[in-house]
Amino acid sequence: MKEISIFFVILLCLYLFFGAALFFLAIFSRKKETAYLSVSFILRALLYLAPSILIFHVNLEFSVWITGPIKVFIIPLNYLFVKKLFDQNKSLALKDLWHFLPFLIDLILTIVIASNHAVEVVNGSQINMKDALDTVWENNFYYTLLSTTARSISFIQWSVYSILTVPLIKTCLNFQKMEYSQINYQFIKWLKGIVVLFILMGLFEGLGIFGIYSYPPFFILMFLFLIFYAFYFFLFVVLFSHEIKVNFEMESNDAPEIEFRPELEEFDSHLWLQQFLDKDLYLDPELTVQKASFLLNIPKYRLTQMVRDDGYSSFYSFVNYFRVERSKVLLNQLPDSFVVESVYHDSGFKSRSTYFRVFKEFTGLTPGAYLNKCRSKTI
Repeated sequence: MKEISIFFVILLCLYLFFGAALFFLAIFSRKKETAYLSVSFILRALLYLAPSILIFHVNLEFSVWITGPIKVFIIPLNYLFVKKLFDQNKSLALKDLWHFLPFLIDLILTIVIASNHAVEVVNGSQINMKDALDTVWENNFYYTLLSTTARSISFIQWSVYSILTVPLIKTCLNFQKMEYSQINYQFIKWLKGIVVLFILMGLFEGLGIFGIYSYPPFFILMFLFLIFYAFYFFLFVVLFSHEIKVNFEMESNDAPEIEFRPELEEFDSHLWLQQFLDKDLYLDPELTVQKASFLLNIPKYRLTQMVRDDGYSSFYSFVNYFRVERSKVLLNQLPDSFVVESVYHDSGFKSRSTYFRVFKEFTGLTPGAYLNKCRSKTI
């Protein structure tokens, strides 16, 4: 079983290093949501300490005190990291404390048992790696009770948090479909991965109740997943640290909501579009449905409905259509000494990457290819 212990040593070093790095990043960059992830990584490293040193036949009584509580504690921490990415308030609020009730229950049970039966739980020096991965030990009531309780709670947590993350996935999908001009597209794709990986991590933790990781194929699968999980979360924070500051509320607060008034229900459907174009609203990189609703003096739900009635899949698809059309005009007028990148901001796009992606979605060509096509026709 020495080889298995080496696997745990690798996980211990990896999560401890990433946890410490994220901790300093959270402090110096003042990213409170990253602190949840850093603490969960450090605790997970501590969780792997006992199986890492098991081959040295040292006293493992300390593991009785920490294994169950840590296993139950880290899942809420990971969820809070994911959840706080979508919230304006990154701090731990009073309403968040319910997440740690299972930890409190398991901690009390652990203290009661470990205070009197720690030696019995670890079975002296007879413990081996396969036993450490099993849920039930014959003739060891106290280990079985602690192990079953912690892993059962983890399985329940996975079930609950899988449901709680559904709205987060929907938010990611909505942003990917609509918020082309406001949020980095790659960031949204990585963010979806974060939510999915969190659910999978809960599943891996919860399945431990069945003792499946005492079988090599499942253990290897868990090991590889934990490696991937650590790198993915760490790289996400490092690569998109500036994007994490984005406000993920689907409703922008940059303009007051239009109150319902019957007279606003009767207007020329072409007049609002003319006003939209006359005011060049689509050239505003920060334009939202609510902001357009306020500027056009049209209820938001009516504006959204009219956009869909005109054949557009969403408000942002509608806006991007006119941005692309504006971009075509600018490209046709672009002097030879200017580069394509100079066009995107004057077309209402917030970033170069968004401009290139949306332009190709609407035209089938990159801006550069479109420009070359236009110039070839004039020769």
